[in-house]
Amino acid sequence: MRRMLYERICAKLKTKVPEVKYYDLWNENMENLDQGVIFDTPAVFIEFDPISFSSQARGLPRCPITLTLHVITRYTPQRPTRSGYAPEALQHLELLERIEMALIGLSGEGFSALQLVSAELDHNHAALQNHLERFTCSICYPSESSISTREMQIKP
Repeated sequence: MRRMLYERICAKLKTKVPEVKYYDLWNENMENLDQGVIFDTPAVFIEFDPISFSSQARGLPRCPITLTLHVITRYTPQRPTRSGYAPEALQHLELLERIEMALIGLSGEGFSALQLVSAELDHNHAALQNHLERFTCSICYPSESSISTREMQIKP
């Protein structure tokens, strides 16, 4: 179910927010930047929080799930203009809102509508900003009777 959720999120963002250039699972991607950035920005990394499963009828796992989107953008300093306002320096805020709006309510087979639960702007950054967008939903593994044999096969 996590794979399906990941793929649906990426597909939705590719359609609604095409300027995002890179998608991946989170792997502490900001830790080794001194060796060089190995992804294009803006980038979205998806991190799945720990999951505590419970069972419903027939022992099928069902659980609430929280995932964190790490939205990585390049820092654009607010260079003074005549008005003192540099709109290009705030483009990352618009990007975050577009990502939020694209994903709020996204649902699919096996997972309920995504709900935005928190957002954190990166105020302690260097050249790259790591903004956090947290969503929650509920996932439920389908019963065998609702999955075709082809879908049930696990590929190595």
